[in-house]
Amino acid sequence: MLIALIDDGIDSSAYANIHVKYDMQIGNDCVVRKRQADDWIMTDHGTTCAGIISKYAPMAEFCSIRIFHDERLRSSCDQLIAAMEWCMEKQVPIIHLSVGSSQPNDFSKLRVAVAKLIQRRHIVVAAHSNSSKYSVPACLNGVLGVIADSEFEGSTYQMSTDLYAINNMIKASSRHNLRTSSGIDLVTIVANSYAAPTVTAAVHNILEQYGEFSMLVSQIYTKLLNGSTDNIFSKPDFIEDAYIINPMALPFLKEHLFFRCIAEYSNFTNMNNNCNECKSIVLLSPYDSNESEKNNTNFTDIPDSITTLLYGGRISGPFKKALSERMLIWSKENNEYANCLVDMQYEVSSVIICIHGDSVKILHTLCTLRKMFIDDGYLCRGLTDAPEYFLYDLEFISPNTSVQSAIMYLDKTYSPDVVICGFQCTGSSTEFDVEAYHILLGDCKLYDSISKGQSSLLSVIDTESLRAVYIKILSYFLE
Repeated sequence: MLIALIDDGIDSSAYANIHVKYDMQIGNDCVVRKRQADDWIMTDHGTTCAGIISKYAPMAEFCSIRIFHDERLRSSCDQLIAAMEWCMEKQVPIIHLSVGSSQPNDFSKLRVAVAKLIQRRHIVVAAHSNSSKYSVPACLNGVLGVIADSEFEGSTYQMSTDLYAINNMIKASSRHNLRTSSGIDLVTIVANSYAAPTVTAAVHNILEQYGEFSMLVSQIYTKLLNGSTDNIFSKPDFIEDAYIINPMALPFLKEHLFFRCIAEYSNFTNMNNNCNECKSIVLLSPYDSNESEKNNTNFTDIPDSITTLLYGGRISGPFKKALSERMLIWSKENNEYANCLVDMQYEVSSVIICIHGDSVKILHTLCTLRKMFIDDGYLCRGLTDAPEYFLYDLEFISPNTSVQSAIMYLDKTYSPDVVICGFQCTGSSTEFDVEAYHILLGDCKLYDSISKGQSSLLSVIDTESLRAVYIKILSYFLE
């Protein structure tokens, strides 16, 4: 079975059991071409990864896609996306990445490319950043993200038990004994990029048995870990190019959706006949608890072509089990992380901004400011008590969770530069022991309850006004 290895190229002469079927490269123009014989591979990172995979999966064939062209092992986000798009076009079932980005302005573009692969049942294996910084694609839900465990050797791997992991990260061995074609023995170092091949080899062997494109990534998790995990996705990263089904005509901010909305319908019947081109559905619900049992009948109408679902409510066990056999699912019960916040003591290093107002205004303000920070290269996360949080790649602060603990959780999980909190004025969630910049929208009068930091009162929230506040925030925290 074919594995795409996106790296610095594979020297097939280095190891006797490496079989390279396609030898491609991508230059600065992002065009995929065959690698020329006189274009020498001067580094051995991809070759070593291929050697590890072929040791544990000797029947594997490789599609080498070279995006690194010198010893720095650096490439552009666009080159990586071009490589992944080529893999989708050529129907390569397994994609191996010992590469990723920790640059915030790359995250959205990479997520879109990866989501399209996941929807079509490509299995993506990616090494987490060796610095432990949040990195994409490894930290995306739906990707088999891998970290090295220095205690493991050979083909050993298991699910990470880190409470702060934001996806189902796998721990694997990166210490491998290899013998080159020239008879030299070597042992690889402890590094995430040499742990990921351990998992890629295991995925290959599973799909060799069941067939390429035969399994969802959730089913791969189950096979990898012998059924020992429920594989709950904490974020719906795999949603993209979606139809929104909105039976109750609930309002939402289309310009701030984390995914591209193709069209909106009131029910499945009204969807047009071109739904075979759509792989994702976002089903909005006015319910926020298991009282939505009567609404579960909607699920039976989901077309067979749909492979990823975001449900804006909670799904009961029997329905979720049946649906998960044919698609990846995120619903509100997947975002319950409060259990790991108990007695947490952690010094927050992020800049904190708090926005107060009604739901629509705070969401628009939060998302607009977040984009300004991200565009300038800051890693920025959003936290809100607005029930529509899941549409905008925001974290949810529930009534049972303290703001202080939620901010600590985000700070420890993502190590963001900035956390923007959006609170509806009806709440009392402004009192916490962290210095923050406060933005009060419209008639929200909370000056008396704000004892720390600086604040701005905005009656108009157009782009010009928000840009002025953004500059004030930067000035305040950079003083």
